[in-house]
Amino acid sequence: MSVAFIVNNLGNSELNYDLIREINSRPEVCSSIFFQNHMPSILTPECLTMTVHGLSGFRGKAVAFDLQGASIIDQTNCKTENFIYMYNLEWLYNTINYSLATDLLGKFKIFARSESHKKVIENYCDNRVTVVESIKGLFECLK
Repeated sequence: MSVAFIVNNLGNSELNYDLIREINSRPEVCSSIFFQNHMPSILTPECLTMTVHGLSGFRGKAVAFDLQGASIIDQTNCKTENFIYMYNLEWLYNTINYSLATDLLGKFKIFARSESHKKVIENYCDNRVTVVESIKGLFECLK
């Protein structure tokens, strides 16, 4: 199984720490991390890491963690099965174009990190959402 993860950067964050730790513990999964902004990594990833420009040649499953990453996946012409793990609920903290966001979310299988996040996401975009409480659980859902 080939899985690409699209993140803003590899710097100091709980998401990056959990993601890289889980990737490093699963050598049987062919993982890649594509980042938007270059920054020193919080941990040393034992997988391919490159800028999002390299995503165009990827084939497999692609996972974004925010709407910007989902937009990048959508705009590339790669043959991927698309997922979004809504780590944070961006529309609660930022001004976001509602119609663009809901159209984009409609193109992805959506994962939420809690039951409360699931309810908020389903209320926002009226799409079916699966609850996955950790990055480890995300890997299990991708199988």
